[in-house]
Amino acid sequence: MKKNIIRLIFIFVFFMLIYNFFGYYHNIYDATLMYGYSRSLIYGKLPYLDLNIVSTPLYFYYSSLFLLINDSFITFTVSNAIIGTLIFYLLFKLYDYKAYLFILLISICKLYPVTQTYNLLMIFWFVLIFYLYKNKKSNYLIGLCIGLSILTKHSIGIFFLLPFFCYLFKDIKSFFKIILGIFIPLILFIIYLFIFGLFKDFVNLSILGMVDFSSTNNLGFNIWFILSIIIIIISIYILTKNKDKMTYLFLLVPIGFIIPICDFNHFSYFLFSTLVIYLINFNYKFKYSISILVCSILFILGYFFININTFKTTFYHSKYYPDFYTSSDFVKLNDDVDKLVLKYKMNNYILLGENAVFYNINHDRNINYYTNLLYGNFGYDGENKILKDFDNKKDTYFIINKSSYNNINQFDNNICDYIFKKYKLIGEDSNYFVYYKK
Repeated sequence: MKKNIIRLIFIFVFFMLIYNFFGYYHNIYDATLMYGYSRSLIYGKLPYLDLNIVSTPLYFYYSSLFLLINDSFITFTVSNAIIGTLIFYLLFKLYDYKAYLFILLISICKLYPVTQTYNLLMIFWFVLIFYLYKNKKSNYLIGLCIGLSILTKHSIGIFFLLPFFCYLFKDIKSFFKIILGIFIPLILFIIYLFIFGLFKDFVNLSILGMVDFSSTNNLGFNIWFILSIIIIIISIYILTKNKDKMTYLFLLVPIGFIIPICDFNHFSYFLFSTLVIYLINFNYKFKYSISILVCSILFILGYFFININTFKTTFYHSKYYPDFYTSSDFVKLNDDVDKLVLKYKMNNYILLGENAVFYNINHDRNINYYTNLLYGNFGYDGENKILKDFDNKKDTYFIINKSSYNNINQFDNNICDYIFKKYKLIGEDSNYFVYYKK
């Protein structure tokens, strides 16, 4: 018992260190976006209506419970470190010391598999559902967890049901127990949507909008796609050669992590969850925990020092980001917005860029549909609705991040091009264009 507690304390401290220091380069965009959405909920904002959230919202509500205690990014990291610790609690239950291999994988993959997003919670659901299945727990409970995974990220959660289709051919009663468990949280979610008048917006953003999201964010043929295909082929081979088909059907679930985006980030989730199943065949006595941990620390320190030698870093202090370790250039990027606001005496302005969420949080400005300006994040025909809204605004400045426009594939340049064409350029600096609409 004492050994297990010490291991879990170590894991929690590990997550807190990588979230707040060693993995600082993950915090300024995706993690800050997740924090921005979560904190918006505690101030009365609603998903889909006020926030262009394209997934189901359970992760944001989970994080917001912690932010009710203290609204700060550190509190947000605590909520994610708890998820990470629970993942390893289950991995230790499944594999004991072999679970340390996942620390090595996380380290090699530059900490991407445990980035502070809804995908971390999806990893938890995957490991939990697999653990429940291997330990022959209640099918109702398995179904409930699948339902909660769908409420975390529906586009991946539906893949969690795939292994259990085997029950249709050998144990249909168990299959319907799982289905019943799934429907309990889903029905409650649908009731919630109707009570708050969100059903139409949910369908628009999270179902119809997925068509636009898939078509505009598909990265096509790349090295991560090739590696994913190779791993899927290996997985199919393992599935066909093993008698325990049900266990190895779980190898189909990680495919959800790489659809429609297959980049290094999403590949790392795919690889992590695939390894959870591959280790079933790893029956050798494992004696290399210390060596694995030393190698993991060396990888983390290596990435860390490479980054701080390439990019200047600093501790940023604000109400919501106390002692936030980050890039000096990122801090300057946000300070430059303040200078432009003062220079042009702006009362009404909209910042469009990858740093908009961080800036808005620190200036107590609302997170809205414009703040996360990525392709496919506005629902069906969403771009035109955004542009109509812009045309209806008066006496408004648009501050456009040049780096986001030029360098980020997912950034919605169509909206920026419209601003360039329709509104008046009144100035620029090294980081921003400034346009004005009367």
